[in-house]
Amino acid sequence: MRRRNYENFDPVGLVMPILSSLFGLIIVLLIIFLLYLFNLLIHTNLVTGIIDFLFKNIALIFVLSVCFSFGVYLSKHGAPVNAAAPLITSIGAILLVFFIVSMLNMILPNQSGVGPIIDMIQTHMLWIFGILLAVGYLAYFIKLTNRD
Repeated sequence: MRRRNYENFDPVGLVMPILSSLFGLIIVLLIIFLLYLFNLLIHTNLVTGIIDFLFKNIALIFVLSVCFSFGVYLSKHGAPVNAAAPLITSIGAILLVFFIVSMLNMILPNQSGVGPIIDMIQTHMLWIFGILLAVGYLAYFIKLTNRD
């Protein structure tokens, strides 16, 4: 009889995705600080815009990191525990899409060719989430059936 992975599930291990995300957040804040120092020497509007964008989205970057870290953490465990991994990873993926769309709006604010595409992505964000979630659970069930 095969031993299941969820018996080795350690609740203390749930802290590790948060700690790794905090470490990543510290690195992002360090990068923002270095960009700020660079911008003091050579003042450019581009670097100022990048600093403002990263600083305004620092919470989103942290939540993205936590979602992806928890998704990876949960996917390493057995069937009852890793069932939430596709949902958490899909939440992280849709937040990543939102972050990329925000970045494109900052970089290309008045581009006529890109504007309709960005608007389409923003209006269909729930559909994109549903597709990502369906693909995640499809992969989950395929892995689940291949293990048995």
